[in-house]
Amino acid sequence: GGICLNWGCIPTKALLKSAEVYEYLNHAESYGIEVENFSKNFEKVIKRSRTVAGTMSKGVNFLMKKNKIKVYSGFGKLNSDKTITVTNDEKTINVSAEHIIIATGARSRDIDSLKKDGEKIIGYRKAMVLDKQPKEMIIVGSGAIGVEFAYFYNSMGTKVTLVEYEKNIAPNEDKDISKELEKILKKSGINILCSTKVTGSEIVGDKVDVKVENKKETLTISADVVLSAVGIKSNIEDIGIAFESSILNRNIFKGGEKLELSSRGTIGKSGNTTISEYGFDLRLRFPRLFAPKKIRNVLELENKPVSFINLGISNQNNIGLDRQNFRFNLNYKWNDNKKNTKNLSLINIELVNNKNRYNYFNTYSSSYNSINQIAISNNAPSSYFNSNNELIIPEGIDNYIKDVISNPNLVSESDFKDLNYINDRRKRLTANNLIIGTSYSFVNSSKKNVFDNQFSEFKFKIELAGNVTNILAKTFDASEDEFGKNKILGLAYSQFIKTELGYIKHWKIGLNSKIALRSFFGIAAPFGNSNNIPFNKSFFAGGSNDNRAWEVYRLGPGISGASNEFNEANMKIAFNIEYRFKILGKLDGVIFNDFGNIWNVFDDTEDSKRTFNGFDDLSEIAIGSGIGFRYNLGYFVLRLDTGFKTYNPVLEKKDRWLTDFSFKKAVFNIGLNYPF
Repeated sequence: GGICLNWGCIPTKALLKSAEVYEYLNHAESYGIEVENFSKNFEKVIKRSRTVAGTMSKGVNFLMKKNKIKVYSGFGKLNSDKTITVTNDEKTINVSAEHIIIATGARSRDIDSLKKDGEKIIGYRKAMVLDKQPKEMIIVGSGAIGVEFAYFYNSMGTKVTLVEYEKNIAPNEDKDISKELEKILKKSGINILCSTKVTGSEIVGDKVDVKVENKKETLTISADVVLSAVGIKSNIEDIGIAFESSILNRNIFKGGEKLELSSRGTIGKSGNTTISEYGFDLRLRFPRLFAPKKIRNVLELENKPVSFINLGISNQNNIGLDRQNFRFNLNYKWNDNKKNTKNLSLINIELVNNKNRYNYFNTYSSSYNSINQIAISNNAPSSYFNSNNELIIPEGIDNYIKDVISNPNLVSESDFKDLNYINDRRKRLTANNLIIGTSYSFVNSSKKNVFDNQFSEFKFKIELAGNVTNILAKTFDASEDEFGKNKILGLAYSQFIKTELGYIKHWKIGLNSKIALRSFFGIAAPFGNSNNIPFNKSFFAGGSNDNRAWEVYRLGPGISGASNEFNEANMKIAFNIEYRFKILGKLDGVIFNDFGNIWNVFDDTEDSKRTFNGFDDLSEIAIGSGIGFRYNLGYFVLRLDTGFKTYNPVLEKKDRWLTDFSFKKAVFNIGLNYPF
């Protein structure tokens, strides 16, 4: 949960240290030391605490990366089959393990008689970051949290009243310790009320009136701020419940048609926020070409023509950017007389609507941290920051971006490039997209069956989107969005052409060994109404089925160093070669080399580290080498590959070869079945 490091032990100990130093100064004469003209700065004390927590948090994050511990950001749902489904705005993944530890942290416990409003009646988090030191404070609860804040604020000069329901403060500790602690706190000036119950509270003007009662009396006490420290409760109870169901009809129209209707959904809680995701998919398969006669006459149909109609919708609430998605496509698949498999997606419509674009910097934390550091380094206006010295989302960071874009002289040239790139990427990832296009794919394979050890396979695909939409927009004089792009149905439509080429070859070189290779080239070029490619049409690099010496999305573009959470681009080159051999029984081994990278081309990216500018940039192709093991379980193959960075293009040219070739920087990939 990260509570101790970010909002618990570490930042509170930093506050207590400041209080201790201030008390030493106040009593310096008793140590034979004279100190004159000293004072406290409450705002700087708070800022120091947050800086300490932030620095240590970054250190832990660095150790995670150094030790190859994968961190998945998103909403996690524990399933019954020892898997965790992690959902964020970009993707949904399943992580499985034999042993799972739930450590989701904790939050303040509430009581009915003391409802927190976040300003006058607060919890422990707000108490760590108050903008202004209160003159008077009531703390309800004298456990570890209540006592620590009582000591801190009292030392800083706040008049503190500590209210405890039990007979002694720190009731979970030994009674002798509780009594001695009570004497010390009372001597320091803290007013303590034990065996006292809070029966109600009311905000009156700038004060909070708290009604309390004990065996002797009922009274009302007032303060500027009331801290509710009555304990914490686990976040484990914020569970997610998922459902998935489907209906299948194998002969719905009495002609061999197959209809499948499926639904899925997740509902859960994160803190005090209810999150949900649901979707519906309809798939209709016709064992013939469901098309007008003119189209059937054009196509060379020899064997197994099939038509597919697919329709799907999904919706997210309080997850990432709260994405809504609609998909429709009409697909034709057939074989010609040369055993080539062809696929024509005649109509392919996809609509993406991001309902919560203002949540971008909460979702993409690395982009936020980069701009926040630029703002701090260049003395951005203090009104843009909160009490933690962090840019306020969205107002503060949006205003700062506008300031720098309109006046680049506010920052250095390199800072401007970084900020401008992050801002352009934000526009692209938060933009609502309408994609209407057509695609055609062709596969030529000599593979006879799944047991064939010697075959070749060639794949080609081309996709064209936006041309029909563009004609309609011009015909009906469509309106434009804030970036000057034409809109259809209120959405800017994407216009691009995308091509993919792939080749796979397997050679049998012995009774129990073979060589397998794969090559891939893909490029997508925006034009007309688009300056870049939609995220879901881009390419990425790294991962268990790509360059295994880098984690998925952690390679490229170019030599940029994979600075974002999800690094992608619109051109990709990849080449993989493996020597596979039998070790013992069902256990096989492999030695492999992976080559590849991604780049930006033909779009609005200006950073030379990310773009492909000519054949000289082929030197930016990353090379990974490694070994692996595969265990054949019959229905699938369990795979473990260890990738080493043989050539890392991000490093200086003299350091690229073998500098990162070590187990400390190796990537361990677990996968199912063969990568190609």
